[in-house]
Amino acid sequence: MKPEVVTDQRRDYNGTYILFEFYEMSKSGATCQWTVASTDGFSLGTVKWFGRWHQYAFFPASGTVFEKTCLTEIGLFLSDRTEEHRLETGMKRTLKRVAER
Repeated sequence: MKPEVVTDQRRDYNGTYILFEFYEMSKSGATCQWTVASTDGFSLGTVKWFGRWHQYAFFPASGTVFEKTCLTEIGLFLSDRTEEHRLETGMKRTLKRVAER
């Protein structure tokens, strides 16, 4: 039986003025995507994995402007999701090595 790592990245997060709503898994199924909206429902952009940087990145919608609180919360969200992804990926590699023994 193959060990499985369960992720809890597929959930929504609330900031002070913004909401991160889980949108979908990537085509590969390895990473998540979230829509970012203001608390009054205005679309601000998307968070998804950016392969060249090996981390989650924020892709802002055209014409959006951000203040300090929102930028800080977006940065923290990116850091937290990237760290979760790296931990999950590391656990999967470890479990795979153990299962192969």
